Amino acid sequence: MSEPCPPYTAEQLLSDAVTKKDLASFLQNSAAEKFLAARKLLGNLKNVCKVHTKEQFIEHYNTMFQRKAFKNTKYEEPVKQASVQRPSSSASTKENNYSINSATTVNKTRKTGTDANANEINGGYLVLQKINNYELRDGEMYRKTVLEKGNGHDFPMVGDVVVCHYVSKLQDGTIFDSRLRKTKKGKKCHPFKFKIGENKVIRAWEEAVLDMSIGEKAELLINPDWGYGKKGAFEGKVPPDAVLVCELELSGIDR
Repeated sequence: MSEPCPPYTAEQLLSDAVTKKDLASFLQNSAAEKFLAARKLLGNLKNVCKVHTKEQFIEHYNTMFQRKAFKNTKYEEPVKQASVQRPSSSASTKENNYSINSATTVNKTRKTGTDANANEINGGYLVLQKINNYELRDGEMYRKTVLEKGNGHDFPMVGDVVVCHYVSKLQDGTIFDSRLRKTKKGKKCHPFKFKIGENKVIRAWEEAVLDMSIGEKAELLINPDWGYGKKGAFEGKVPPDAVLVCELELSGIDR
């Protein structure tokens, strides 16, 4: 594919003549898959338009041309250096970061002074405990981290019934709810299902699952405003204004 020419001028981008759908469609047709994936621009066009503003599309449009991140090129996303905030020796360290992996997934834990913390909970799932800081930026409603990629093409839409497995925890790692593939005795568990758009689950789940394809496992760090808010939940197991950490797997879509 030859290098595309910018179809819009700066003035046109800012005008009503160019819509979010126009920009999203152009990006999906022109940009490298890694560029699109890093910016959550893959999947159903309607869903992509729903979760991005026009200003964000314009930024992605300009960045694509600046970095020459075009389809059928050997484009690689720049590696971002994470800023690690180290606690002082007097501070109490919280073990907050948990990852869920199936028995078929190989995932190495980093050893601490003793041994890596790992506790088997259900059906081949492991809770891998690591040291990390859980902080949401001001105004950030949730943060999604992909633990295991999905198939990359089967994305749900509003109105679909999604089939999920999950573990929900507080910031300190306390599990207050889960629906895994198997019980401790090896019996299969029924997956959790909900219809997107009916507001039967917390908002962070409604938003995040639209950005997942079948098979994806993700960790969600959730602002209380998009979680259980000031009321809390689960008969006090989730206190008011609690930040949540949910491991969510999109197992299927019922259409």
